[in-house]
Amino acid sequence: MAKDQRKISNYLKVSGLSRSYYLHIFAGGVAFLGIIMLYVSRLLSEVQDVIQTLPDPQLTATVEDRILAVALMFFICFAGFMASTVFYMIVLGQRVGGPVVAICSYIQELKAGKYDVKRSLRKNDELQAIMEELQELADVLKKKV
Repeated sequence: MAKDQRKISNYLKVSGLSRSYYLHIFAGGVAFLGIIMLYVSRLLSEVQDVIQTLPDPQLTATVEDRILAVALMFFICFAGFMASTVFYMIVLGQRVGGPVVAICSYIQELKAGKYDVKRSLRKNDELQAIMEELQELADVLKKKV
């Protein structure tokens, strides 16, 4: 069980590279939300002005309820979009940022002369080819020393 908990905590660790991704995606989402909120509020105020001119109060209440339902659905969908974006940011950070941290650590070990140390990345990590090349370099350096 401790191993599973360690894996979950690793997803919450963020490298500097991942922070940059997170910041850009989050800033884009906030900018998008701000633009959409301005547009929706403008449209809703225009619709509200039209609704006020309706002669039937019951019809006015019905239209206002429908508009509120549409607005709530929009914001719920947007919240779902933001949640999926955060999930994607975490996965992206682990797929790219995690291997960068592991490769940098491996390079530090090579610089210290530890050529026998073998490191591996997860099978589907994006930077697997770089790690394999570094391991071949370690073998070459070990033969030369």
